[in-house]
Amino acid sequence: MDEQPQPPAPVPNLQPDSQKQLDVMEPISWSAAEYTHNTKSVGWYLGFGVAMLVIIIVSIRVGSPTFILLAVVMAVALAVVSNRKPQILNYVLNASKLQIDQKSYAISEFKSFGVTSEGTSYSIALIPVKRFMPAIHIYFTEENGEKIVDILSSHLTMQQTEPDFVEKFFSKIHF
Repeated sequence: MDEQPQPPAPVPNLQPDSQKQLDVMEPISWSAAEYTHNTKSVGWYLGFGVAMLVIIIVSIRVGSPTFILLAVVMAVALAVVSNRKPQILNYVLNASKLQIDQKSYAISEFKSFGVTSEGTSYSIALIPVKRFMPAIHIYFTEENGEKIVDILSSHLTMQQTEPDFVEKFFSKIHF
């Protein structure tokens, strides 16, 4: 009873073609607020009023009518924007594009992304390839986070992102 040795079984390809893998990734869709809204107290509005009053007084002391007008318009615009509630946006993400309501972005427009948490919500900053294009921030819940990060990391590198000066300032004053 001589048993014939069996030829070795072919080794499966453990690294499938990445394009095939991306094609089978299902798109994910979710809804989230366009930004984190901070409720403001009476003290916040008093501080804001005092700061704007100081800026207007300085502009009057400078004596430039254009600067005075700019200071007043800025104060009114910031007061209106500070009360604005965030809209709920609909997001759809797949291997090739991100759609936010009616606006669509190709994933190739971005070079990297970073994940941050703001209290109970999470956001991703998509860093654009174009030098003067601002980062795109998308908000999501924890339950969608893993799938979103998986899709993005299949094309983009994940990096540690730090908020810029303006974001730090607005966060500090709870804007």
